[in-house]
Amino acid sequence: MTTHALTICVDIDGTLTKPYAWLEYTAEVFNKTITLNMYQTCYTAKALGIESEEYANFYLANGKTFYYDLCEIRPYADRVMTLLDQKHRVHIVTSREKQFAGITQQLLSDHEIPGTLHVLESFDKVTPAKELGCQLFIEDNLEIASSLAEAGFPVLLMDCAYNRKPLHQLIRRVSDWEEIESIIHSMSHE
Repeated sequence: MTTHALTICVDIDGTLTKPYAWLEYTAEVFNKTITLNMYQTCYTAKALGIESEEYANFYLANGKTFYYDLCEIRPYADRVMTLLDQKHRVHIVTSREKQFAGITQQLLSDHEIPGTLHVLESFDKVTPAKELGCQLFIEDNLEIASSLAEAGFPVLLMDCAYNRKPLHQLIRRVSDWEEIESIIHSMSHE
């Protein structure tokens, strides 16, 4: 059985990091009570009923908090990313704003998460996936995952309350980074 390297693209927020921290932090700051229903969307302002402009100002003013302080790495993500980087081409593709590229790189460095960082400032991940020759994308946002799948990219979708809807045939739901490691190991030995 031969091994071949894959080009893998990985999202950060909700994929490498645990989800819901932004929701819980913002709810506390805005004095909102969280209900189970609020976990059904990955869009914090929508979940909490905060005006988009007010939330955007708050979010941009608190970038370090959102993009570093609240970022708790999912169990085994750092270990699996290190293993993947040894055998594959790993790209970290995030929708974060370019003004937070430095703090994002610091987060990855501090947690020893390898990969080439691409800060898009856009939810369009199809274009960079094409440019990078992506063979597998790991994501948590169902809308982004669906657009990638519609463009022909296989996606591993990190299970979250906000993405439990019917999936495109190229999307496979995963529960954790150990499962991701197992799937990629199988893919690279086909």
